[in-house]
Parts: sequence; structure tokens; C-alpha cells
Amino acid sequence: MPKNHKRKGNPGGKFKNREFSIYILWNSLPSIFKGETEENLKKAGFSDPLTLELLALRTQGDFARKFGIGQDTLSDWNKREDLIKELDKVRGKWAQKLTSNVIAALYRKILKEGDASRAKLWLQYIENWSERLSLENTGGVNINIRYVDEDNPCPKKT
Repeated sequence: MPKNHKRKGNPGGKFKNREFSIYILWNSLPSIFKGETEENLKKAGFSDPLTLELLALRTQGDFARKFGIGQDTLSDWNKREDLIKELDKVRGKWAQKLTSNVIAALYRKILKEGDASRAKLWLQYIENWSERLSLENTGGVNINIRYVDEDNPCPKKT
């Protein structure tokens, strides 16, 4: 099949489901880590071999060359309506593995800086604390009834 030929009835290169899944994972990874050395990535908490391999790919072009994907296919994948939903699903999976590191860094900063916003974030996450508006019912009900005169529809309060 010619390189630029598109399959009819198969938009977005869906015939490459495995590659699309890997593309979603690569696309969900933070760009600030793409192209970093393996040593730095491991220090940041990344250990999965596939994730490390994907983070070595800095650009979409690098991804395309590595997996034999055409630029047209990548463009089609980027236009898919379900792309964001798929990215969110995958992002949550790899990011959860790093949560312990984030909590430890937050704790260190709280001890060093002592700022309220980080302490509040800690309490919200670790202690399941949240700011709440408290309404208390005292059990009593006050009812005000005013007589309205047809000649004077806005009587003064007495």
C-alpha cells in the first residue's frame, strides 16, 4: 500500500491499535521529561521500561520514526474525538505511581517553607479535610406576617 494512501472506512489509522495505545501513553507523559537521561528519569521516579523508552522520544516525529507511523496517521489520531478522554485515563495510571514522591516533596516544602497553601493541600489530601460552610439549625422558625392595605401596598414596618 502506498505510504500516503488512506484506508477507507478506517479513519485515524485504527488498524494500528497497539501503536495508538502506545501513542496515547507517550502523549500523556509530561513534555518536560521527554528527552531526559534515563538517570534523571529514574531520579524523578520513572521506572517502567516502556515509559523510560517513550520518554527518550522528544517529538512526534521521533515517535513516528520509532514506530513506523506516518505523519498523516498521527494527525488523524490527534483529531480523534476520544483523544482527551483516552489521555486522561492513561495519565492517571502512570501519575499514580509517582504520588508518593509528590507527597514527600510536598512534605519537605511544608517543613522548609511553612506556607499555609501547602499545609492546606496536605490536609486536604492526607487527612481528607475540606473547607466547609457550616449551617446550624437551631430548631426555631420565625415567621413575619405583615398586613397589606390596598390603598397603601408598602406599609412601614412597625
